[in-house]
Amino acid sequence: AVKQDNIRVFNAVYADPDALDAVIDDLAGTPSLRVDTERLEDDLETIPWVDEARVRVSFPNSATIELLEREAIATYQAPDQGYRVIDRDGRVLDVRPGYPFAYVLIMGPDPVDLEPGEFAPQGYAAAAELAKNLTPSIRGQVEWIEVTADGSNLTLLLVDGTEVRFGAARDLFNKLLRLETTLANNPDLEPGVIDVSTSEVTFGSQL
Repeated sequence: AVKQDNIRVFNAVYADPDALDAVIDDLAGTPSLRVDTERLEDDLETIPWVDEARVRVSFPNSATIELLEREAIATYQAPDQGYRVIDRDGRVLDVRPGYPFAYVLIMGPDPVDLEPGEFAPQGYAAAAELAKNLTPSIRGQVEWIEVTADGSNLTLLLVDGTEVRFGAARDLFNKLLRLETTLANNPDLEPGVIDVSTSEVTFGSQL
């Protein structure tokens, strides 16, 4: 049988230790040839921070657990006042009582209360994907991202008050490239509105 002292865990940084211990306890004592590694991996991947898990058993009585954890990208404040920390897929990784400044803030007209492990609406996932792909030159200028739950309208607000309109939350990479190009080619651009929702980029104090 697999001995608990012979179970080694790798790359567990943010994963809930209690949930991880429950899987370890399930594995310990199981005959090595009868360990259902797929089931254990599925159990591990229900832990909010865990993206992928691999369980390997080595005869006669040892095992390893390797985790690939998700990357926290953005946050939004839900109606219960707690801040949901989400990854690029919109999966809720954690709930914080205060604003976690390390992550890009997402604003919207219809935030929802979610538990860790649940997925935010499509629009929030798209906003997180946009935040993930922000270059350092843009990331440092971002105040917040505003988006509707269905992703029909996404706007980036910069610290100088500039409003960047992305339109529907699709084709975001190309829209972000248009924004980068516009800012690079217009270093003295005054705060205003930049519309990158189509290939015909427009900008000015008012649109």
